[in-house]
Amino acid sequence: LLAKDVQRGLVAYCVSDEGPCDTPCDPCEAEHNDDGRFGYMRNMSQAAVLDESTGSDIEQQVGKLVVARQELEDTLARLRLESTERSGPGLEVASALHDLGVACREGGDIVTARQHIEESLAIRQRIHGKSPSLEVATSLHELALVFRELRHLRTASRFLQQSLEMKQAVCGDQDGAEVADTLRELAAVCVERRRLRTAKHHLENVLRAEECGAE
Repeated sequence: LLAKDVQRGLVAYCVSDEGPCDTPCDPCEAEHNDDGRFGYMRNMSQAAVLDESTGSDIEQQVGKLVVARQELEDTLARLRLESTERSGPGLEVASALHDLGVACREGGDIVTARQHIEESLAIRQRIHGKSPSLEVATSLHELALVFRELRHLRTASRFLQQSLEMKQAVCGDQDGAEVADTLRELAAVCVERRRLRTAKHHLENVLRAEECGAE
């Protein structure tokens, strides 16, 4: 169940001669960073995945993403038009924006993904106000994934923490899978920031969340 980058981080935590590193260091976010180990390793792992696929498989996947994105854009345009005839964009528009943002992120269009997710989050926050909401928590989680792609790891961690707290407030012990999903992402970001002790703590909480959800 654990992402590969989390697994690598835990291995490093266990075998490092120097012990775990929890220093407040975030080399991935440095504006001028000469040490490109993390980005290099990440690009190499992505390249390895691509090498395992044939050209036709990749073309099919890209084609499906293009079709799915176009359908989502058409749905969003229709819902926007309908919402102007009522009282402004509502939860249906927010959901369409969220889904389109996810599709853009998965297709590699991170800038557009961020715009859609941020707009979706703003609508959901306006409607739900200060009340804890799973929809708002989901938008926060997805926005964190966008910032992780942009290598803004501190920001990604902050949004994930906000998402986690809201999910815990809404779900309690009733939906361990939702909570565990965000905990895994938090652990992965901590590994990338070399905060391995914190990553280990989050992964231990993943097991607890899944156990509570299974009861």
